[in-house]
This record gives sequence, structure tokens and C-alpha cells, in this order.
Amino acid sequence: IAVRQSIAMKMNHPRSYSIASCKSNVGPSIDLVVGRFLFSRGGSNVEVGVCSQFLTSVNEGDEITFKIESNPSFHYPLDPSAPLIFICTGTGFAPIRGLLQKRSYIRSRGDKMGKAYLIFGSRSKEEGLFDDEIETFITEGTLTTAFRCYSREPGEKKQYTSDIMKTEKVEQVLA
Repeated sequence: IAVRQSIAMKMNHPRSYSIASCKSNVGPSIDLVVGRFLFSRGGSNVEVGVCSQFLTSVNEGDEITFKIESNPSFHYPLDPSAPLIFICTGTGFAPIRGLLQKRSYIRSRGDKMGKAYLIFGSRSKEEGLFDDEIETFITEGTLTTAFRCYSREPGEKKQYTSDIMKTEKVEQVLA
């Protein structure tokens, strides 16, 4: 005799994640940037977020159900020579990464590109997501330059994206 155990769970709200890739670069695949949140309410029990924990536990080949929703107000400019300023923090780099991949693809076709700047913030250098890709984007000319700031870098003053945008170095470049 098989016994089924039922677990009562409350309904979770849908979670939205930005696609972190450009179809021109990855084909039918999609990349997501997921920050898994581990926390404790005191004591030795470690708790995890629901959706991020699920996504970071999925194995290659596992089948999951999801829905893609388009945001018509967030897109790459029609004119590739338009200057761009990307500002993001942490996993907020996900949609910027997709736009930079698209820009890289357009540049590889020989289209004239405008200048593009990235202002990226994270808690520490250690948490610097995609530093290698950002450097590649700079080297290949997809990004003109990147400014980074850290809010919890040991031994350094806290700095946020709003702070770095007020620095003379950034103001000169963006003027």
C-alpha cells in the first residue's frame, strides 16, 4: 500500500527574472542571473529563498515550466550610434548583459557604434559579477569604459552608484 504525504504550502507570487543573454549569441537558450539568498532568523538553522533556491538547484536537462514576458519599454536603441549609459547593481546586471551581448553582435557586423559606459555597483570586488565579460566588452570596443563601486569592500569607504556618478572622473566622461 502506497501512502501519500500531502504538504500544505502557501501560494507564492510569481517571480520575475531578466534574461541575461542575447538570442544572437546563445541561440534558443536563455541565461539568467540568480542571487541565492541564505539567511538565519537566529540559531543554527539556515533558510533559503523559495524561487532562487529552486533555480539554483535545477540540473542541466531538468524540465521546468516558465513564461516569458516582454517589456516593450526596455530595448536596445534602434540607432546603434546612440551613446549609452548603463547603470546597475548586483544581479541587476542581467538585462544589461543581454544588451551588451546584442551590442557586441551589432559591432561584429561592422556597424558604427556610439560610446557606451557602464556604472556597476556590488557589495565587494569578490562579488563582482561578470568582471571577465565586462573586461572583454571593453577590450573589444563594445563598452567604452566601466566604473565600479563597492558598498562593503573591506578597508574602503562605502560607495554606491549614485556616489560614483558624482565623481569628477565620471562627470568628465559623461559631460
